[in-house]
Amino acid sequence: MSAQPTSARLIISVTLAGLLAGLLLAATYRVTQPLIEANQQKATETAIFQVLPGTDHFESFWAHDGILEPIENPLSIRADQQVVYLGRDGQNQMTGFAIPAAGPGFQDTIKVLYGFDPNKREIIGFQVLDSRETPGLGDKILKDPAFLGSFKHLAVEPVILLQTKGPPQHNNEVDAISGATISSRAIVNLLNKNLNPLLDLLSQKAQAEGGPHE
Repeated sequence: MSAQPTSARLIISVTLAGLLAGLLLAATYRVTQPLIEANQQKATETAIFQVLPGTDHFESFWAHDGILEPIENPLSIRADQQVVYLGRDGQNQMTGFAIPAAGPGFQDTIKVLYGFDPNKREIIGFQVLDSRETPGLGDKILKDPAFLGSFKHLAVEPVILLQTKGPPQHNNEVDAISGATISSRAIVNLLNKNLNPLLDLLSQKAQAEGGPHE
């Protein structure tokens, strides 16, 4: 009869297996993370042209301490930095700002990108970049036409509101998605929270630029 492994040998074997698995996961993460971040940045850049109609190219800025600091390398952006993209048309005139935002949804964090006209103080475009909301319900924030249509000319002052009882009656109201009110409200909340501290800064930049051109 072969000798049974001792408890010590079992513990050592399990520890080594766990260590090797951990090293493998760490190595995989280090290899794939730059690719994931590059793909996410590419998706964001593609969405900029969708939320800012008429945009030909854009510039990247880091918004902090009341200033907009140019970003030379988009892949150097940290997750805790508030990034703002200034869109320009073919004549180099400003088309508005594209602003990424993230906040808690019903299931997980929702990441969006929205276009903002600082002269009209309106959101002029909107796109969900990442969402894990409930399939068939919360994920309607990706495709519900009435909900998405609310962001074509959405006033942001005094605040953005969610209309849950029929079509929006005012230009600062978003049409809630039937059966997905929590996800709809999560979008409204994250937009209000994200844009409020940026309003004056973006207006100042727009004035210096001469504002978005029609």
